[in-house]
Amino acid sequence: MNVRMAGLCSPWPSAPSSRSAALRVACGRSLGLPHCPGASGPLSPEAPLGATDPAINAIFAALRYTADVIGRLSFLCSVALLAACGDEAAKPPVVERDPAITGALGDPIMTDPDLSGQNQANAGLSGLGTSNVEIPPQDRGPDAIAAARAAALKLAGGSIKAAPAPATGGAARPARGAVTAGQLAALSHPQCAPRAVYSARWAAMLPAALDVYPRGAVQEAAGADEAGCRLRVVNFRTPVPPGEVIDFYDARLLKAGYTARRAREGSDDVLRGTSRNTDYEIYVRTLDEGMTEVDLVSNAR
Repeated sequence: MNVRMAGLCSPWPSAPSSRSAALRVACGRSLGLPHCPGASGPLSPEAPLGATDPAINAIFAALRYTADVIGRLSFLCSVALLAACGDEAAKPPVVERDPAITGALGDPIMTDPDLSGQNQANAGLSGLGTSNVEIPPQDRGPDAIAAARAAALKLAGGSIKAAPAPATGGAARPARGAVTAGQLAALSHPQCAPRAVYSARWAAMLPAALDVYPRGAVQEAAGADEAGCRLRVVNFRTPVPPGEVIDFYDARLLKAGYTARRAREGSDDVLRGTSRNTDYEIYVRTLDEGMTEVDLVSNAR
């Protein structure tokens, strides 16, 4: 420091008075010193800075500008660091998905040429389109059954009477594992089956009295919406026992003005009937794992 200051403040041989005085004044005002180390005398407080060489003024101006820029950058860096600090990044919420929707989204798209044979436009006779949507254990337990019963009771108007005992001797239908929604449509309404198209949306387009049992898990659905063929075929599963499912539909259908006839056909408990312009069939059975499986078929003429 002393060497530098001495070099800065010492009079220059070629410029004896004015320049050395100006440097001494600049040095003293910048560092608060009475004189510069190695200078030939005390600083003159009367010597104005404006009397210094323009090059010296430019140096001090550049230093002040640099200090200002560094100060601004330090402030911006501090703000950025503070913004980066904080709690651990928020985790995205876990979204529960409906099994039917998940299964539909997971199915390969029809634009894949290797899957063109899976097109269900004429699935009424194709035998394709079966689906097994996994039902989580929590949707099969006592709490799930109680919630489904409560919702069913509310939909039925607060009371559900037991349906009449089934008549026996009806023709047994093929086992459900060998029958798709399209094939069931062909058995029940052969004139409409060729127009049936597979889509989960048909489960939301059933007549009100034939809505899927509360909390039921739709496995597959097919339908048509043309004149004379307002066909709906829906397969779903529920943990509620078969008899209670039959009682629920019997109560709702009678209240909505449908007829209802109960029959036993093989292992199926069947409910069928008509209204002014709609006929329906409901097939209910118990699966090996204890779940109840239901086929709903309706057609509005």
